[in-house]
Amino acid sequence: DTNNELQIQDPTGAVTLFRSAGLALYHYNLGDSVTVTGQIAQFNGLTEISNASIVTLHSTGNYGLIVPLLRTCKQVRDSTFDLTTFREDNESRLITINNVTVNGGTWPASCSANTTVTITDASGATINLFFDKDGTACAASNPGGPFNVTGILSQFKSAAPFVTGYEMRPRFATDIVPLTPGPNFIGVPTAVNVDSVSADLVWTTDVVCSSIAEYGLTTAYGSTAGDSTQVTNHLVHVSGLTPNKLYHYRVTAVDGLGGRQTADFNFSTPSAQIQRGCFIA
Repeated sequence: DTNNELQIQDPTGAVTLFRSAGLALYHYNLGDSVTVTGQIAQFNGLTEISNASIVTLHSTGNYGLIVPLLRTCKQVRDSTFDLTTFREDNESRLITINNVTVNGGTWPASCSANTTVTITDASGATINLFFDKDGTACAASNPGGPFNVTGILSQFKSAAPFVTGYEMRPRFATDIVPLTPGPNFIGVPTAVNVDSVSADLVWTTDVVCSSIAEYGLTTAYGSTAGDSTQVTNHLVHVSGLTPNKLYHYRVTAVDGLGGRQTADFNFSTPSAQIQRGCFIA
């Protein structure tokens, strides 16, 4: 991708920089103090400096001075645009939202495409969590439960008025901090070798742990398979399935620190094969 963007922040606020030729050619690092030039523009509601050029490097090693602003999902959704002053003082700032859970979408299994899930917290509001395929946050393990998240407060709204559509964009895999102890899932579980009466459920974890799979015709599941063998590459064979049915499943990984569980996934069994024979007349 030849296009690129980054965010700069000072004591007064923050702004997104965009350059169609790619900002990467400037080779600056987190915490560098710089002077920037460009034109003020907006993209889907997000105020940015376009055709940005970093013209002066003043100092390095200032990243520790940037403290994320603690927000809630409701504050991001409802208070980023100030209807009294018509200002967006926190747009493009680095923020943290604590104790969130995924309540919509599918956690990215890879960085092959941009991905959006929705998250919520104790405020009851829901916002988008956007994973850019060109970053590294899309490689973060599915937290399998509540987590803290740090990222850029951004906006994506295709039409005026640009007073909603605020979202959060984590930058790195380390911006996702699971609150449930236990193994991290690498990617998502997958059903393979599916036939009319059986399937193999496979997944990977970052440390050795047990393999447990729940499955059934509804999200109540009802059947469990697996064992306590400590591995990182997991395979659970499920059998006794009914042909031509949609099956739901989720998996659990448990080690000495605790356990984590995935969201719901599904696969379909094909129709039963009819065996036909030939007779010699």
